[in-house]
Amino acid sequence: MRGIRTRFGAGLDLTWTPDTVTALIRPTRTVRVELRTSSGTSALDLVAGEDHVLTERTR
Repeated sequence: MRGIRTRFGAGLDLTWTPDTVTALIRPTRTVRVELRTSSGTSALDLVAGEDHVLTERTR
């Protein structure tokens, strides 16, 4: 999935395989968001113009 827009002003692309899911986050403004995964919750600091790639194992 490509081109998803978030409520905090970032573009989001999602890709997945049977073993992993990957999110490419392209923020348009600097913001701290709460990142929730199956292993817990943490703060994620996003900086405008800096892409972030997050990968989570699904198995």
